[in-house]
Amino acid sequence: MCKLLKDFWPGIAWGIIVFVLSAVPGNYFPQIQTFANWLSPDKIAHVGLYFMFSILFFRGVRSYRGYLNSKHLFLGTVLVVFFGGLMELGQHYLFIGRNGNIYDFLANLLGCIMAYVLILYIESRKKKIEEKIK
Repeated sequence: MCKLLKDFWPGIAWGIIVFVLSAVPGNYFPQIQTFANWLSPDKIAHVGLYFMFSILFFRGVRSYRGYLNSKHLFLGTVLVVFFGGLMELGQHYLFIGRNGNIYDFLANLLGCIMAYVLILYIESRKKKIEEKIK
């Protein structure tokens, strides 16, 4: 259990930050409700938050398991996307002064996918370099 917490603490801490930011009443943030405003600061923040959350989660998996493969990346991405969906549902149904919306979820998903693609690329490059060394 201690190794698990040691390896995943950055991702857990980031998840707590995302949760707190998701639960803060919405009047502190600008409301964006249309796809035309996709590049608004709100959507960019969602992409960035979930990109970093995914990267930190992958870091924890690599540290805990000793390696990272495409199965880990896929499952990690699914878990972080699921968390993002739960946060949007929480904003819609539970958190006072918040509205969950599909565009925020899509921004969360985009951040996760960007992290997935980046780490997949980095891991494949590392593997090719290691094969050349051998």
